[in-house]
Amino acid sequence: MWEVFEQAVAIAAVGVTLIFVVLAVMWGLMAALVRLTTPPSEVKTEEAATAPAERSAQSARHRAAAAAVAVALATAPPARENRPAALSPWQAVQRSRALNFRPFHRPPPTKP
Repeated sequence: MWEVFEQAVAIAAVGVTLIFVVLAVMWGLMAALVRLTTPPSEVKTEEAATAPAERSAQSARHRAAAAAVAVALATAPPARENRPAALSPWQAVQRSRALNFRPFHRPPPTKP
């Protein structure tokens, strides 16, 4: 009996090890694909080349856009309520069938 148990543990250990090895290989493949397919970081060099005056102008534009969105959201009409739609005839039939197939619940008999 212990031989069977030892075989089961060995098979489980091999399986768990294979799972983690395959996960590590997949992770490495994904990391390699990301490194190979991303373009060179031109964005970082452009950000470093921008002057502080341009950065403040950009942040002012961002703040103005955020304020415009806030005003638009504040003046927008309120969203309508989500009321459930009326039942279609098909839904009504299916629900009544489901209720009819339910077992009838009887309260337990009371002792006199």
